Amino acid sequence: MEGLGHGETPLSHGFKVGVGSVAIAALYELILQRDLDIEDQCDSWPTREEMEQSVRSQHTNPDLERGAVEQTLAKYISADELAQRLELLREVWPGLREKVREQLMPADQIREMLQAAGCPTSPFEIGLGWEDFEATYSRARTIRKRYTVLDLVFEAGILEECVAELFAPGGFWGHAARHVGGSMFLL
Repeated sequence: MEGLGHGETPLSHGFKVGVGSVAIAALYELILQRDLDIEDQCDSWPTREEMEQSVRSQHTNPDLERGAVEQTLAKYISADELAQRLELLREVWPGLREKVREQLMPADQIREMLQAAGCPTSPFEIGLGWEDFEATYSRARTIRKRYTVLDLVFEAGILEECVAELFAPGGFWGHAARHVGGSMFLL
């Protein structure tokens, strides 16, 4: 949606989805390891206006920005609604976590299957730098009004922490990146 591959050679939408699937599976794996001892996020929950400004600040394409604001505000909840949702999450997390674990394909397995099919599995293979790729975890939450794992970790107040962990040395993306001659390569 951000125009990747809109140059001379169009980039397959499926390639972008493949890399995104690996990225989200890695996030799922990370949060499924947690007990989700959720702190009450209600005091710091943004107002609708603050949420709109946050979304606007994340996007540079005016058309995408307008759509992202519309989609994000369509799923916006108040601090009171957030408190109810977090309480429910606290109650159901142990069982929900097990159900998701049973259904989730590991990120490394998804990566291996995509590689076997000759598909890209890392951001640089689709023309996305590591810094921009890291930022997509937050921006992707704003693109659709449907509720996703990105919304769950955002509402739980751990999105930034989880993304930092994914990109830290030893993290899913941190251990995979190597600098070679000024360029990054995924091993």
